[in-house]
Amino acid sequence: MLSRKIMNPSLSLFLLVSLFGGVPLSAGHTQQAELLADDDDAGDEFGKAVALHGDLALIGARYDDEEATDAGAAYLHSRNQGGSDNWGQFLKLTASDAAADDLFGSGLCLRSDTAVVGAPKNDSAANDAGAVYIFKRNEGGADNWGELIQITASDAQAGDQFGKDVAVNEGQDTIIVGARFEDTNGGNAGAAYIFGRNEGGTDNWGQVAKLTADDGASGDRFGKSVTISGDIAVVGAWRDDSDMGAVYIFYRNEGGTDNWGQVAKIPGDATGDQFGKSLDLSGDTLLVGAPRVDLTATNVGAAYIFKQNWDNVADSWGQVAELTGDPTDQNAYLGQSVSLDGDVAIVGSPEQYGNKNWGRVTLFLRNEGGSDNWGRNISFNSTDAAEGDHFGIGVAGSNDRILVGANLNDDGGSKSGSAYIFEDQ
Repeated sequence: MLSRKIMNPSLSLFLLVSLFGGVPLSAGHTQQAELLADDDDAGDEFGKAVALHGDLALIGARYDDEEATDAGAAYLHSRNQGGSDNWGQFLKLTASDAAADDLFGSGLCLRSDTAVVGAPKNDSAANDAGAVYIFKRNEGGADNWGELIQITASDAQAGDQFGKDVAVNEGQDTIIVGARFEDTNGGNAGAAYIFGRNEGGTDNWGQVAKLTADDGASGDRFGKSVTISGDIAVVGAWRDDSDMGAVYIFYRNEGGTDNWGQVAKIPGDATGDQFGKSLDLSGDTLLVGAPRVDLTATNVGAAYIFKQNWDNVADSWGQVAELTGDPTDQNAYLGQSVSLDGDVAIVGSPEQYGNKNWGRVTLFLRNEGGSDNWGRNISFNSTDAAEGDHFGIGVAGSNDRILVGANLNDDGGSKSGSAYIFEDQ
């Protein structure tokens, strides 16, 4: 059951700071560090995917060539590594069976003791079927992050690209993996898979469920985006219904013990919106990106906030806010990436400024401009912003910190990529 009723839609406060020269933030945030790979190279696209948890940052470089051409890598950076607030790199993660064109680092999630990395074109199960790798803190030594296990879908088929997006819940006992090109409901209809910790043995991660849409159809790309919090999993299908897009919500134990049953579908509003291309879930609050929403101009983009049990109706997910930027900002694609950090919604626009693709990130605050309103607070980019950076292609928030990827930044070579840490001071 769902409701798209909008409460407090006014987004009142907007402080737009200089995007072209580098005074990035107000509202208490400042840029603390630019993160680079210690072996950065042209074309790596470091920063396409990012994850953040407390004092740890995980950044993907899907085209890294150290193990093999485009095998990919992910880098762990830590606050105070190499100096106070330095955010230095302390470990590079690669797959134990790395091979050319795996694109390891395409999907990332980081919790306190668990890092999950997707390699959607890995061939372990079949050509481009995809695989996911789980790394554990202190595995192989103190402060090491050792590879614990590789997981693949039980029914893996060539071309599924399992691992393009991944997520792990707060308790670190459940992982969801998207496979956007899986064919159960038709060609490229898509699927998602749930894995449980200690399922099948200590420290094993066994598959416990396969999720598909109850109305899945060819081309939907269900599984392009996934998120999980507690006993709730959400899957995006951005090409559902002529690219209108939709998100599907599943509950653990719905329809039986340990079953993951669908309880709701939230559709997009208009053809071509690509609603559900990005997602994040925190408790009872869901943030959904729709980067091709048209306002005064085309492809301005938007994001939407939904709340569970809206209007005290069990299993309803009601829309409480539409988050928008400048309605005349053509081809900004706001909502290409999203993240929730408590009362802050972080929304990326990596193609903002049209063909120049500087990119930017916009923050929306809960209760800004009224109770339960999500007010537009600030838009920003990096202090060394440049044309073509794609700043905002990946965003993550944790404990009032923000990590932003700029995968086409040229600081380490053409399209080598970088990432930036911002902190609330």
